[in-house]
Amino acid sequence: MQYIILGLMVAAALIRPKIFGGKEVGFGAIGIAGVVASVVTGGVPPALVWETTASMVPAVLTIASLMLFVGACRSVGLLDRITSLIVRSSRGSSRRLMSLLFWIGAGFGALFTNDAAILLLTPLTIQLCKNRKGEHSDQDHLPFLFAVLYIGNLVGTLVISNPINIIAASYFDIPFLTYFFWMALPAFVSMLVTWMGLMIFFRRELRAKPDFIVDAGLDISEDKRTEVRHQWIVGSLLFVVLTFFTLEQITGFPIWIVAVTGAVITCTYAYAVTRKARVITSRVDIPILVFMTAVAIVAVAVRNAGLTDEVAVVSRQLLDTSTELSILGMSFLSAVVAAVINNHSTVSLMIWVVEDLALEQSLEQAIVMASLIGADLGPKMLPVGSLAAMMWLRMLAASGIEFKLWTYVKVGIPVTLLGVAASSLLLVIEHSLFG
Repeated sequence: MQYIILGLMVAAALIRPKIFGGKEVGFGAIGIAGVVASVVTGGVPPALVWETTASMVPAVLTIASLMLFVGACRSVGLLDRITSLIVRSSRGSSRRLMSLLFWIGAGFGALFTNDAAILLLTPLTIQLCKNRKGEHSDQDHLPFLFAVLYIGNLVGTLVISNPINIIAASYFDIPFLTYFFWMALPAFVSMLVTWMGLMIFFRRELRAKPDFIVDAGLDISEDKRTEVRHQWIVGSLLFVVLTFFTLEQITGFPIWIVAVTGAVITCTYAYAVTRKARVITSRVDIPILVFMTAVAIVAVAVRNAGLTDEVAVVSRQLLDTSTELSILGMSFLSAVVAAVINNHSTVSLMIWVVEDLALEQSLEQAIVMASLIGADLGPKMLPVGSLAAMMWLRMLAASGIEFKLWTYVKVGIPVTLLGVAASSLLLVIEHSLFG
């Protein structure tokens, strides 16, 4: 029954059914309905609902804080300035513009977090598309929007590149440099495959010139110095916060505390100089945060219904074949599971599975890395697989940009499967040489 509930939640989130005179059911309502159904059917006791919700509080506060940062950057015009610089650097080439958005975002996400990258760049890109000259359909904007979407689901170059990497590495005591040694090349390969996939899939749309409007008022001039100073201060505060994310193991400050503290300081400053409270808070998407928490709760119910045992059986069968096939198999298995039950829930599930397998250290590390490759890349197949993708969809919908979800799947499945194959194959080669 719990599998059916989870399946209905995923389907509802994708289809967004309409009720009561054509009103669309929101993500928050879908999530709450799924939790209620799991409790009523005995899949998860009320006490475990509260326990899981409490465990999600740090992640929710971190994401909410990043949303506030986006609003603060927007209120002082920082996103406008960054947009201007990127468009000018593209020199009138759509292919170059898409590549700039993708590689700048990928680098930013690698150094900080994928959620931070997609939260900052999605509003920027939407505004960029809205300012496009001439007659254009939403389809013409998709190369640039998907370039930003996909930076949210790449193999993490560093432990800090994705919160799920931090969870797994901490649990299995994988040091920062050890993680980088094993995952740097698979991460780069995942970026390269993803970028090439976007170039091929959107080759028709990329033939046209981007023709984006660049506001001349964004140039630094005498009468703009006050505005520019505010932008530098807000940008510097954001940089400090993201830097502290990378120093968590040194400072001992949890990411969520750094995020909340930084958001309070930055938003207070932004409001003091702009008085634009609505702009600052406009990016905080509560329904998405509710849905994310609900998926985690229902995933626990699915785990209790026997999913962990079933995944463990498949994992043991893979290990009985060969080390190489087990690494490849675990990557693909994690990718499929992450696409359906969210990457955070998948990593929790795979931690339980790998722990039960009781492997020797080098093989255990390889299997953990393989699971992270799948969990990082899998959400490109279905948008419910990651919070970043759901936030991306919500921001597009709020801006009036529409596209068929079939496009998401049609692009995401082949790009994901090729990325998983290439990255995990490279991990196999590394393990055979250095394991």
